[in-house]
Amino acid sequence: MKEITFKNLAEQYKFENGIAGVKTVAFGNFFLLVMILTGTGEAVGFLTHGFFSLIAGSVIFLGVLTYNWANPKINLAFLFVYILILLVEVSILGIPEQLMNSRGNFSKGIFLEMLVYMVPFIYIGVRITCILPLAIMYYRSRKLN
Repeated sequence: MKEITFKNLAEQYKFENGIAGVKTVAFGNFFLLVMILTGTGEAVGFLTHGFFSLIAGSVIFLGVLTYNWANPKINLAFLFVYILILLVEVSILGIPEQLMNSRGNFSKGIFLEMLVYMVPFIYIGVRITCILPLAIMYYRSRKLN
């Protein structure tokens, strides 16, 4: 790989911070995979929410392992692939359902019930928020050249 040269130390710090953000995207998708697996108990089969989280996390994780994130065109390709995976997931499966259903007539507490109802929105919010570090990395790599 070609060595990256920076104008100053601040640019180098921002670039390395952007790479840490991209690593967070991979971690966030693997976290969502674990959340889906433990909450619903569904297996990671073809065309499930866990499958799409696994694919998106794996693509970004392999990019972190093998690529130095200096080329803006490749960074834009990673961004488009991630957005495409997200759009395909939402168009085919929609937003995931509640991970736990309240079974019984008694309440476990208002905060637990609120959390249970918010989990699908937290899931889709995390997936959409993971777009930001990829966009930031694209912007920072454009400033390198």
